Amino acid sequence: IYWNLLGGNDHGIRLFPSNECLICNNEINQSSHYDIRLENSSNNNLISGNLIDGGGVSGSSGGIFLDLSHKNIISNNSIIDCGIVDCIRLTDSDKNIVSNNVCETNTGWGIHITNSGSNNNLVIGNMLLSNTYGQFNNLGTDTEFGLNVEIT
Repeated sequence: IYWNLLGGNDHGIRLFPSNECLICNNEINQSSHYDIRLENSSNNNLISGNLIDGGGVSGSSGGIFLDLSHKNIISNNSIIDCGIVDCIRLTDSDKNIVSNNVCETNTGWGIHITNSGSNNNLVIGNMLLSNTYGQFNNLGTDTEFGLNVEIT
């Protein structure tokens, strides 16, 4: 799924279950739920080079959400002003790589690993700027992180 302009949808892109997909170089604006959502064993996918912009619209949700999805790469995305949820959120998702993303001016967390059911994720090289709840919240198990830039 690449080179699309999506706006004003319930979800921008939603996979369940889907494996070995590329979600690259899309522009997604003002979805009412998550802009990119992988769930129910959507594994070994690449999410890269996407621009997600909520435009500050009240009620817009946003960001990238992995739920029960493993061994995915979330890299080189820009997620800006998406509204009421986290920029990047992992729930019950293991062995994912979250790297080199920009998460800026969201109402939720910059990056949120929501529970101990998320194991062995790597979070590295992200720029987390002015997210309301904070830049990073890790409730996962054995998360490795480093070289992230956090500015409140």
